[in-house]
Amino acid sequence: MNKKELRKHFLSLRDAIPDWNEKSEQIKKHILGLVAEEKPSVIFAYAAFRSEPETENLLRSLLALGKAIALPKCRENGQMDFFRIRDLEELSPGAYGILEPPEAELLAPAAAELILVPGAAFDKAGYRLGYGGGYYDRYLPKTKTAKALGICFSDCLADELPRGEFDQKVSAIITEKGLVNIL
Repeated sequence: MNKKELRKHFLSLRDAIPDWNEKSEQIKKHILGLVAEEKPSVIFAYAAFRSEPETENLLRSLLALGKAIALPKCRENGQMDFFRIRDLEELSPGAYGILEPPEAELLAPAAAELILVPGAAFDKAGYRLGYGGGYYDRYLPKTKTAKALGICFSDCLADELPRGEFDQKVSAIITEKGLVNIL
């Protein structure tokens, strides 16, 4: 299958995930465990969209821990910037209907210590199947030293996905089953 067909397959699979709430809660616990262990102070995250693992409770927990949290704002030509948030009430629907932060406090890519990366699917080598816009593939190289953590349900973890020359990989993946180290 090509990327478009695989994307449709994995999104359809993700839409039908049984025990979505419970699995999202497990993912949140694993991320919070990693944060407690690695102690990043600046985390670039995202507001979950559609059937992605839920992030609202995760974001609330990270804010309560005093972490600096930034969320993306999508631009034209596949570009995005991350802006710091202090409360989830600040968010409003932006590009594609995804909740975005206000453009009040721009954080430079180098500020990120941990970046949570959404995807339709990931493979065991750390490559992701995104949504086709290339936003994260353009942004991740700018973050330099940040640990990029792919977030997905275990049903959306493939042995191998097709990749192009500009596709970026993540450092590790977290599913409801725990941390998946990259091969």
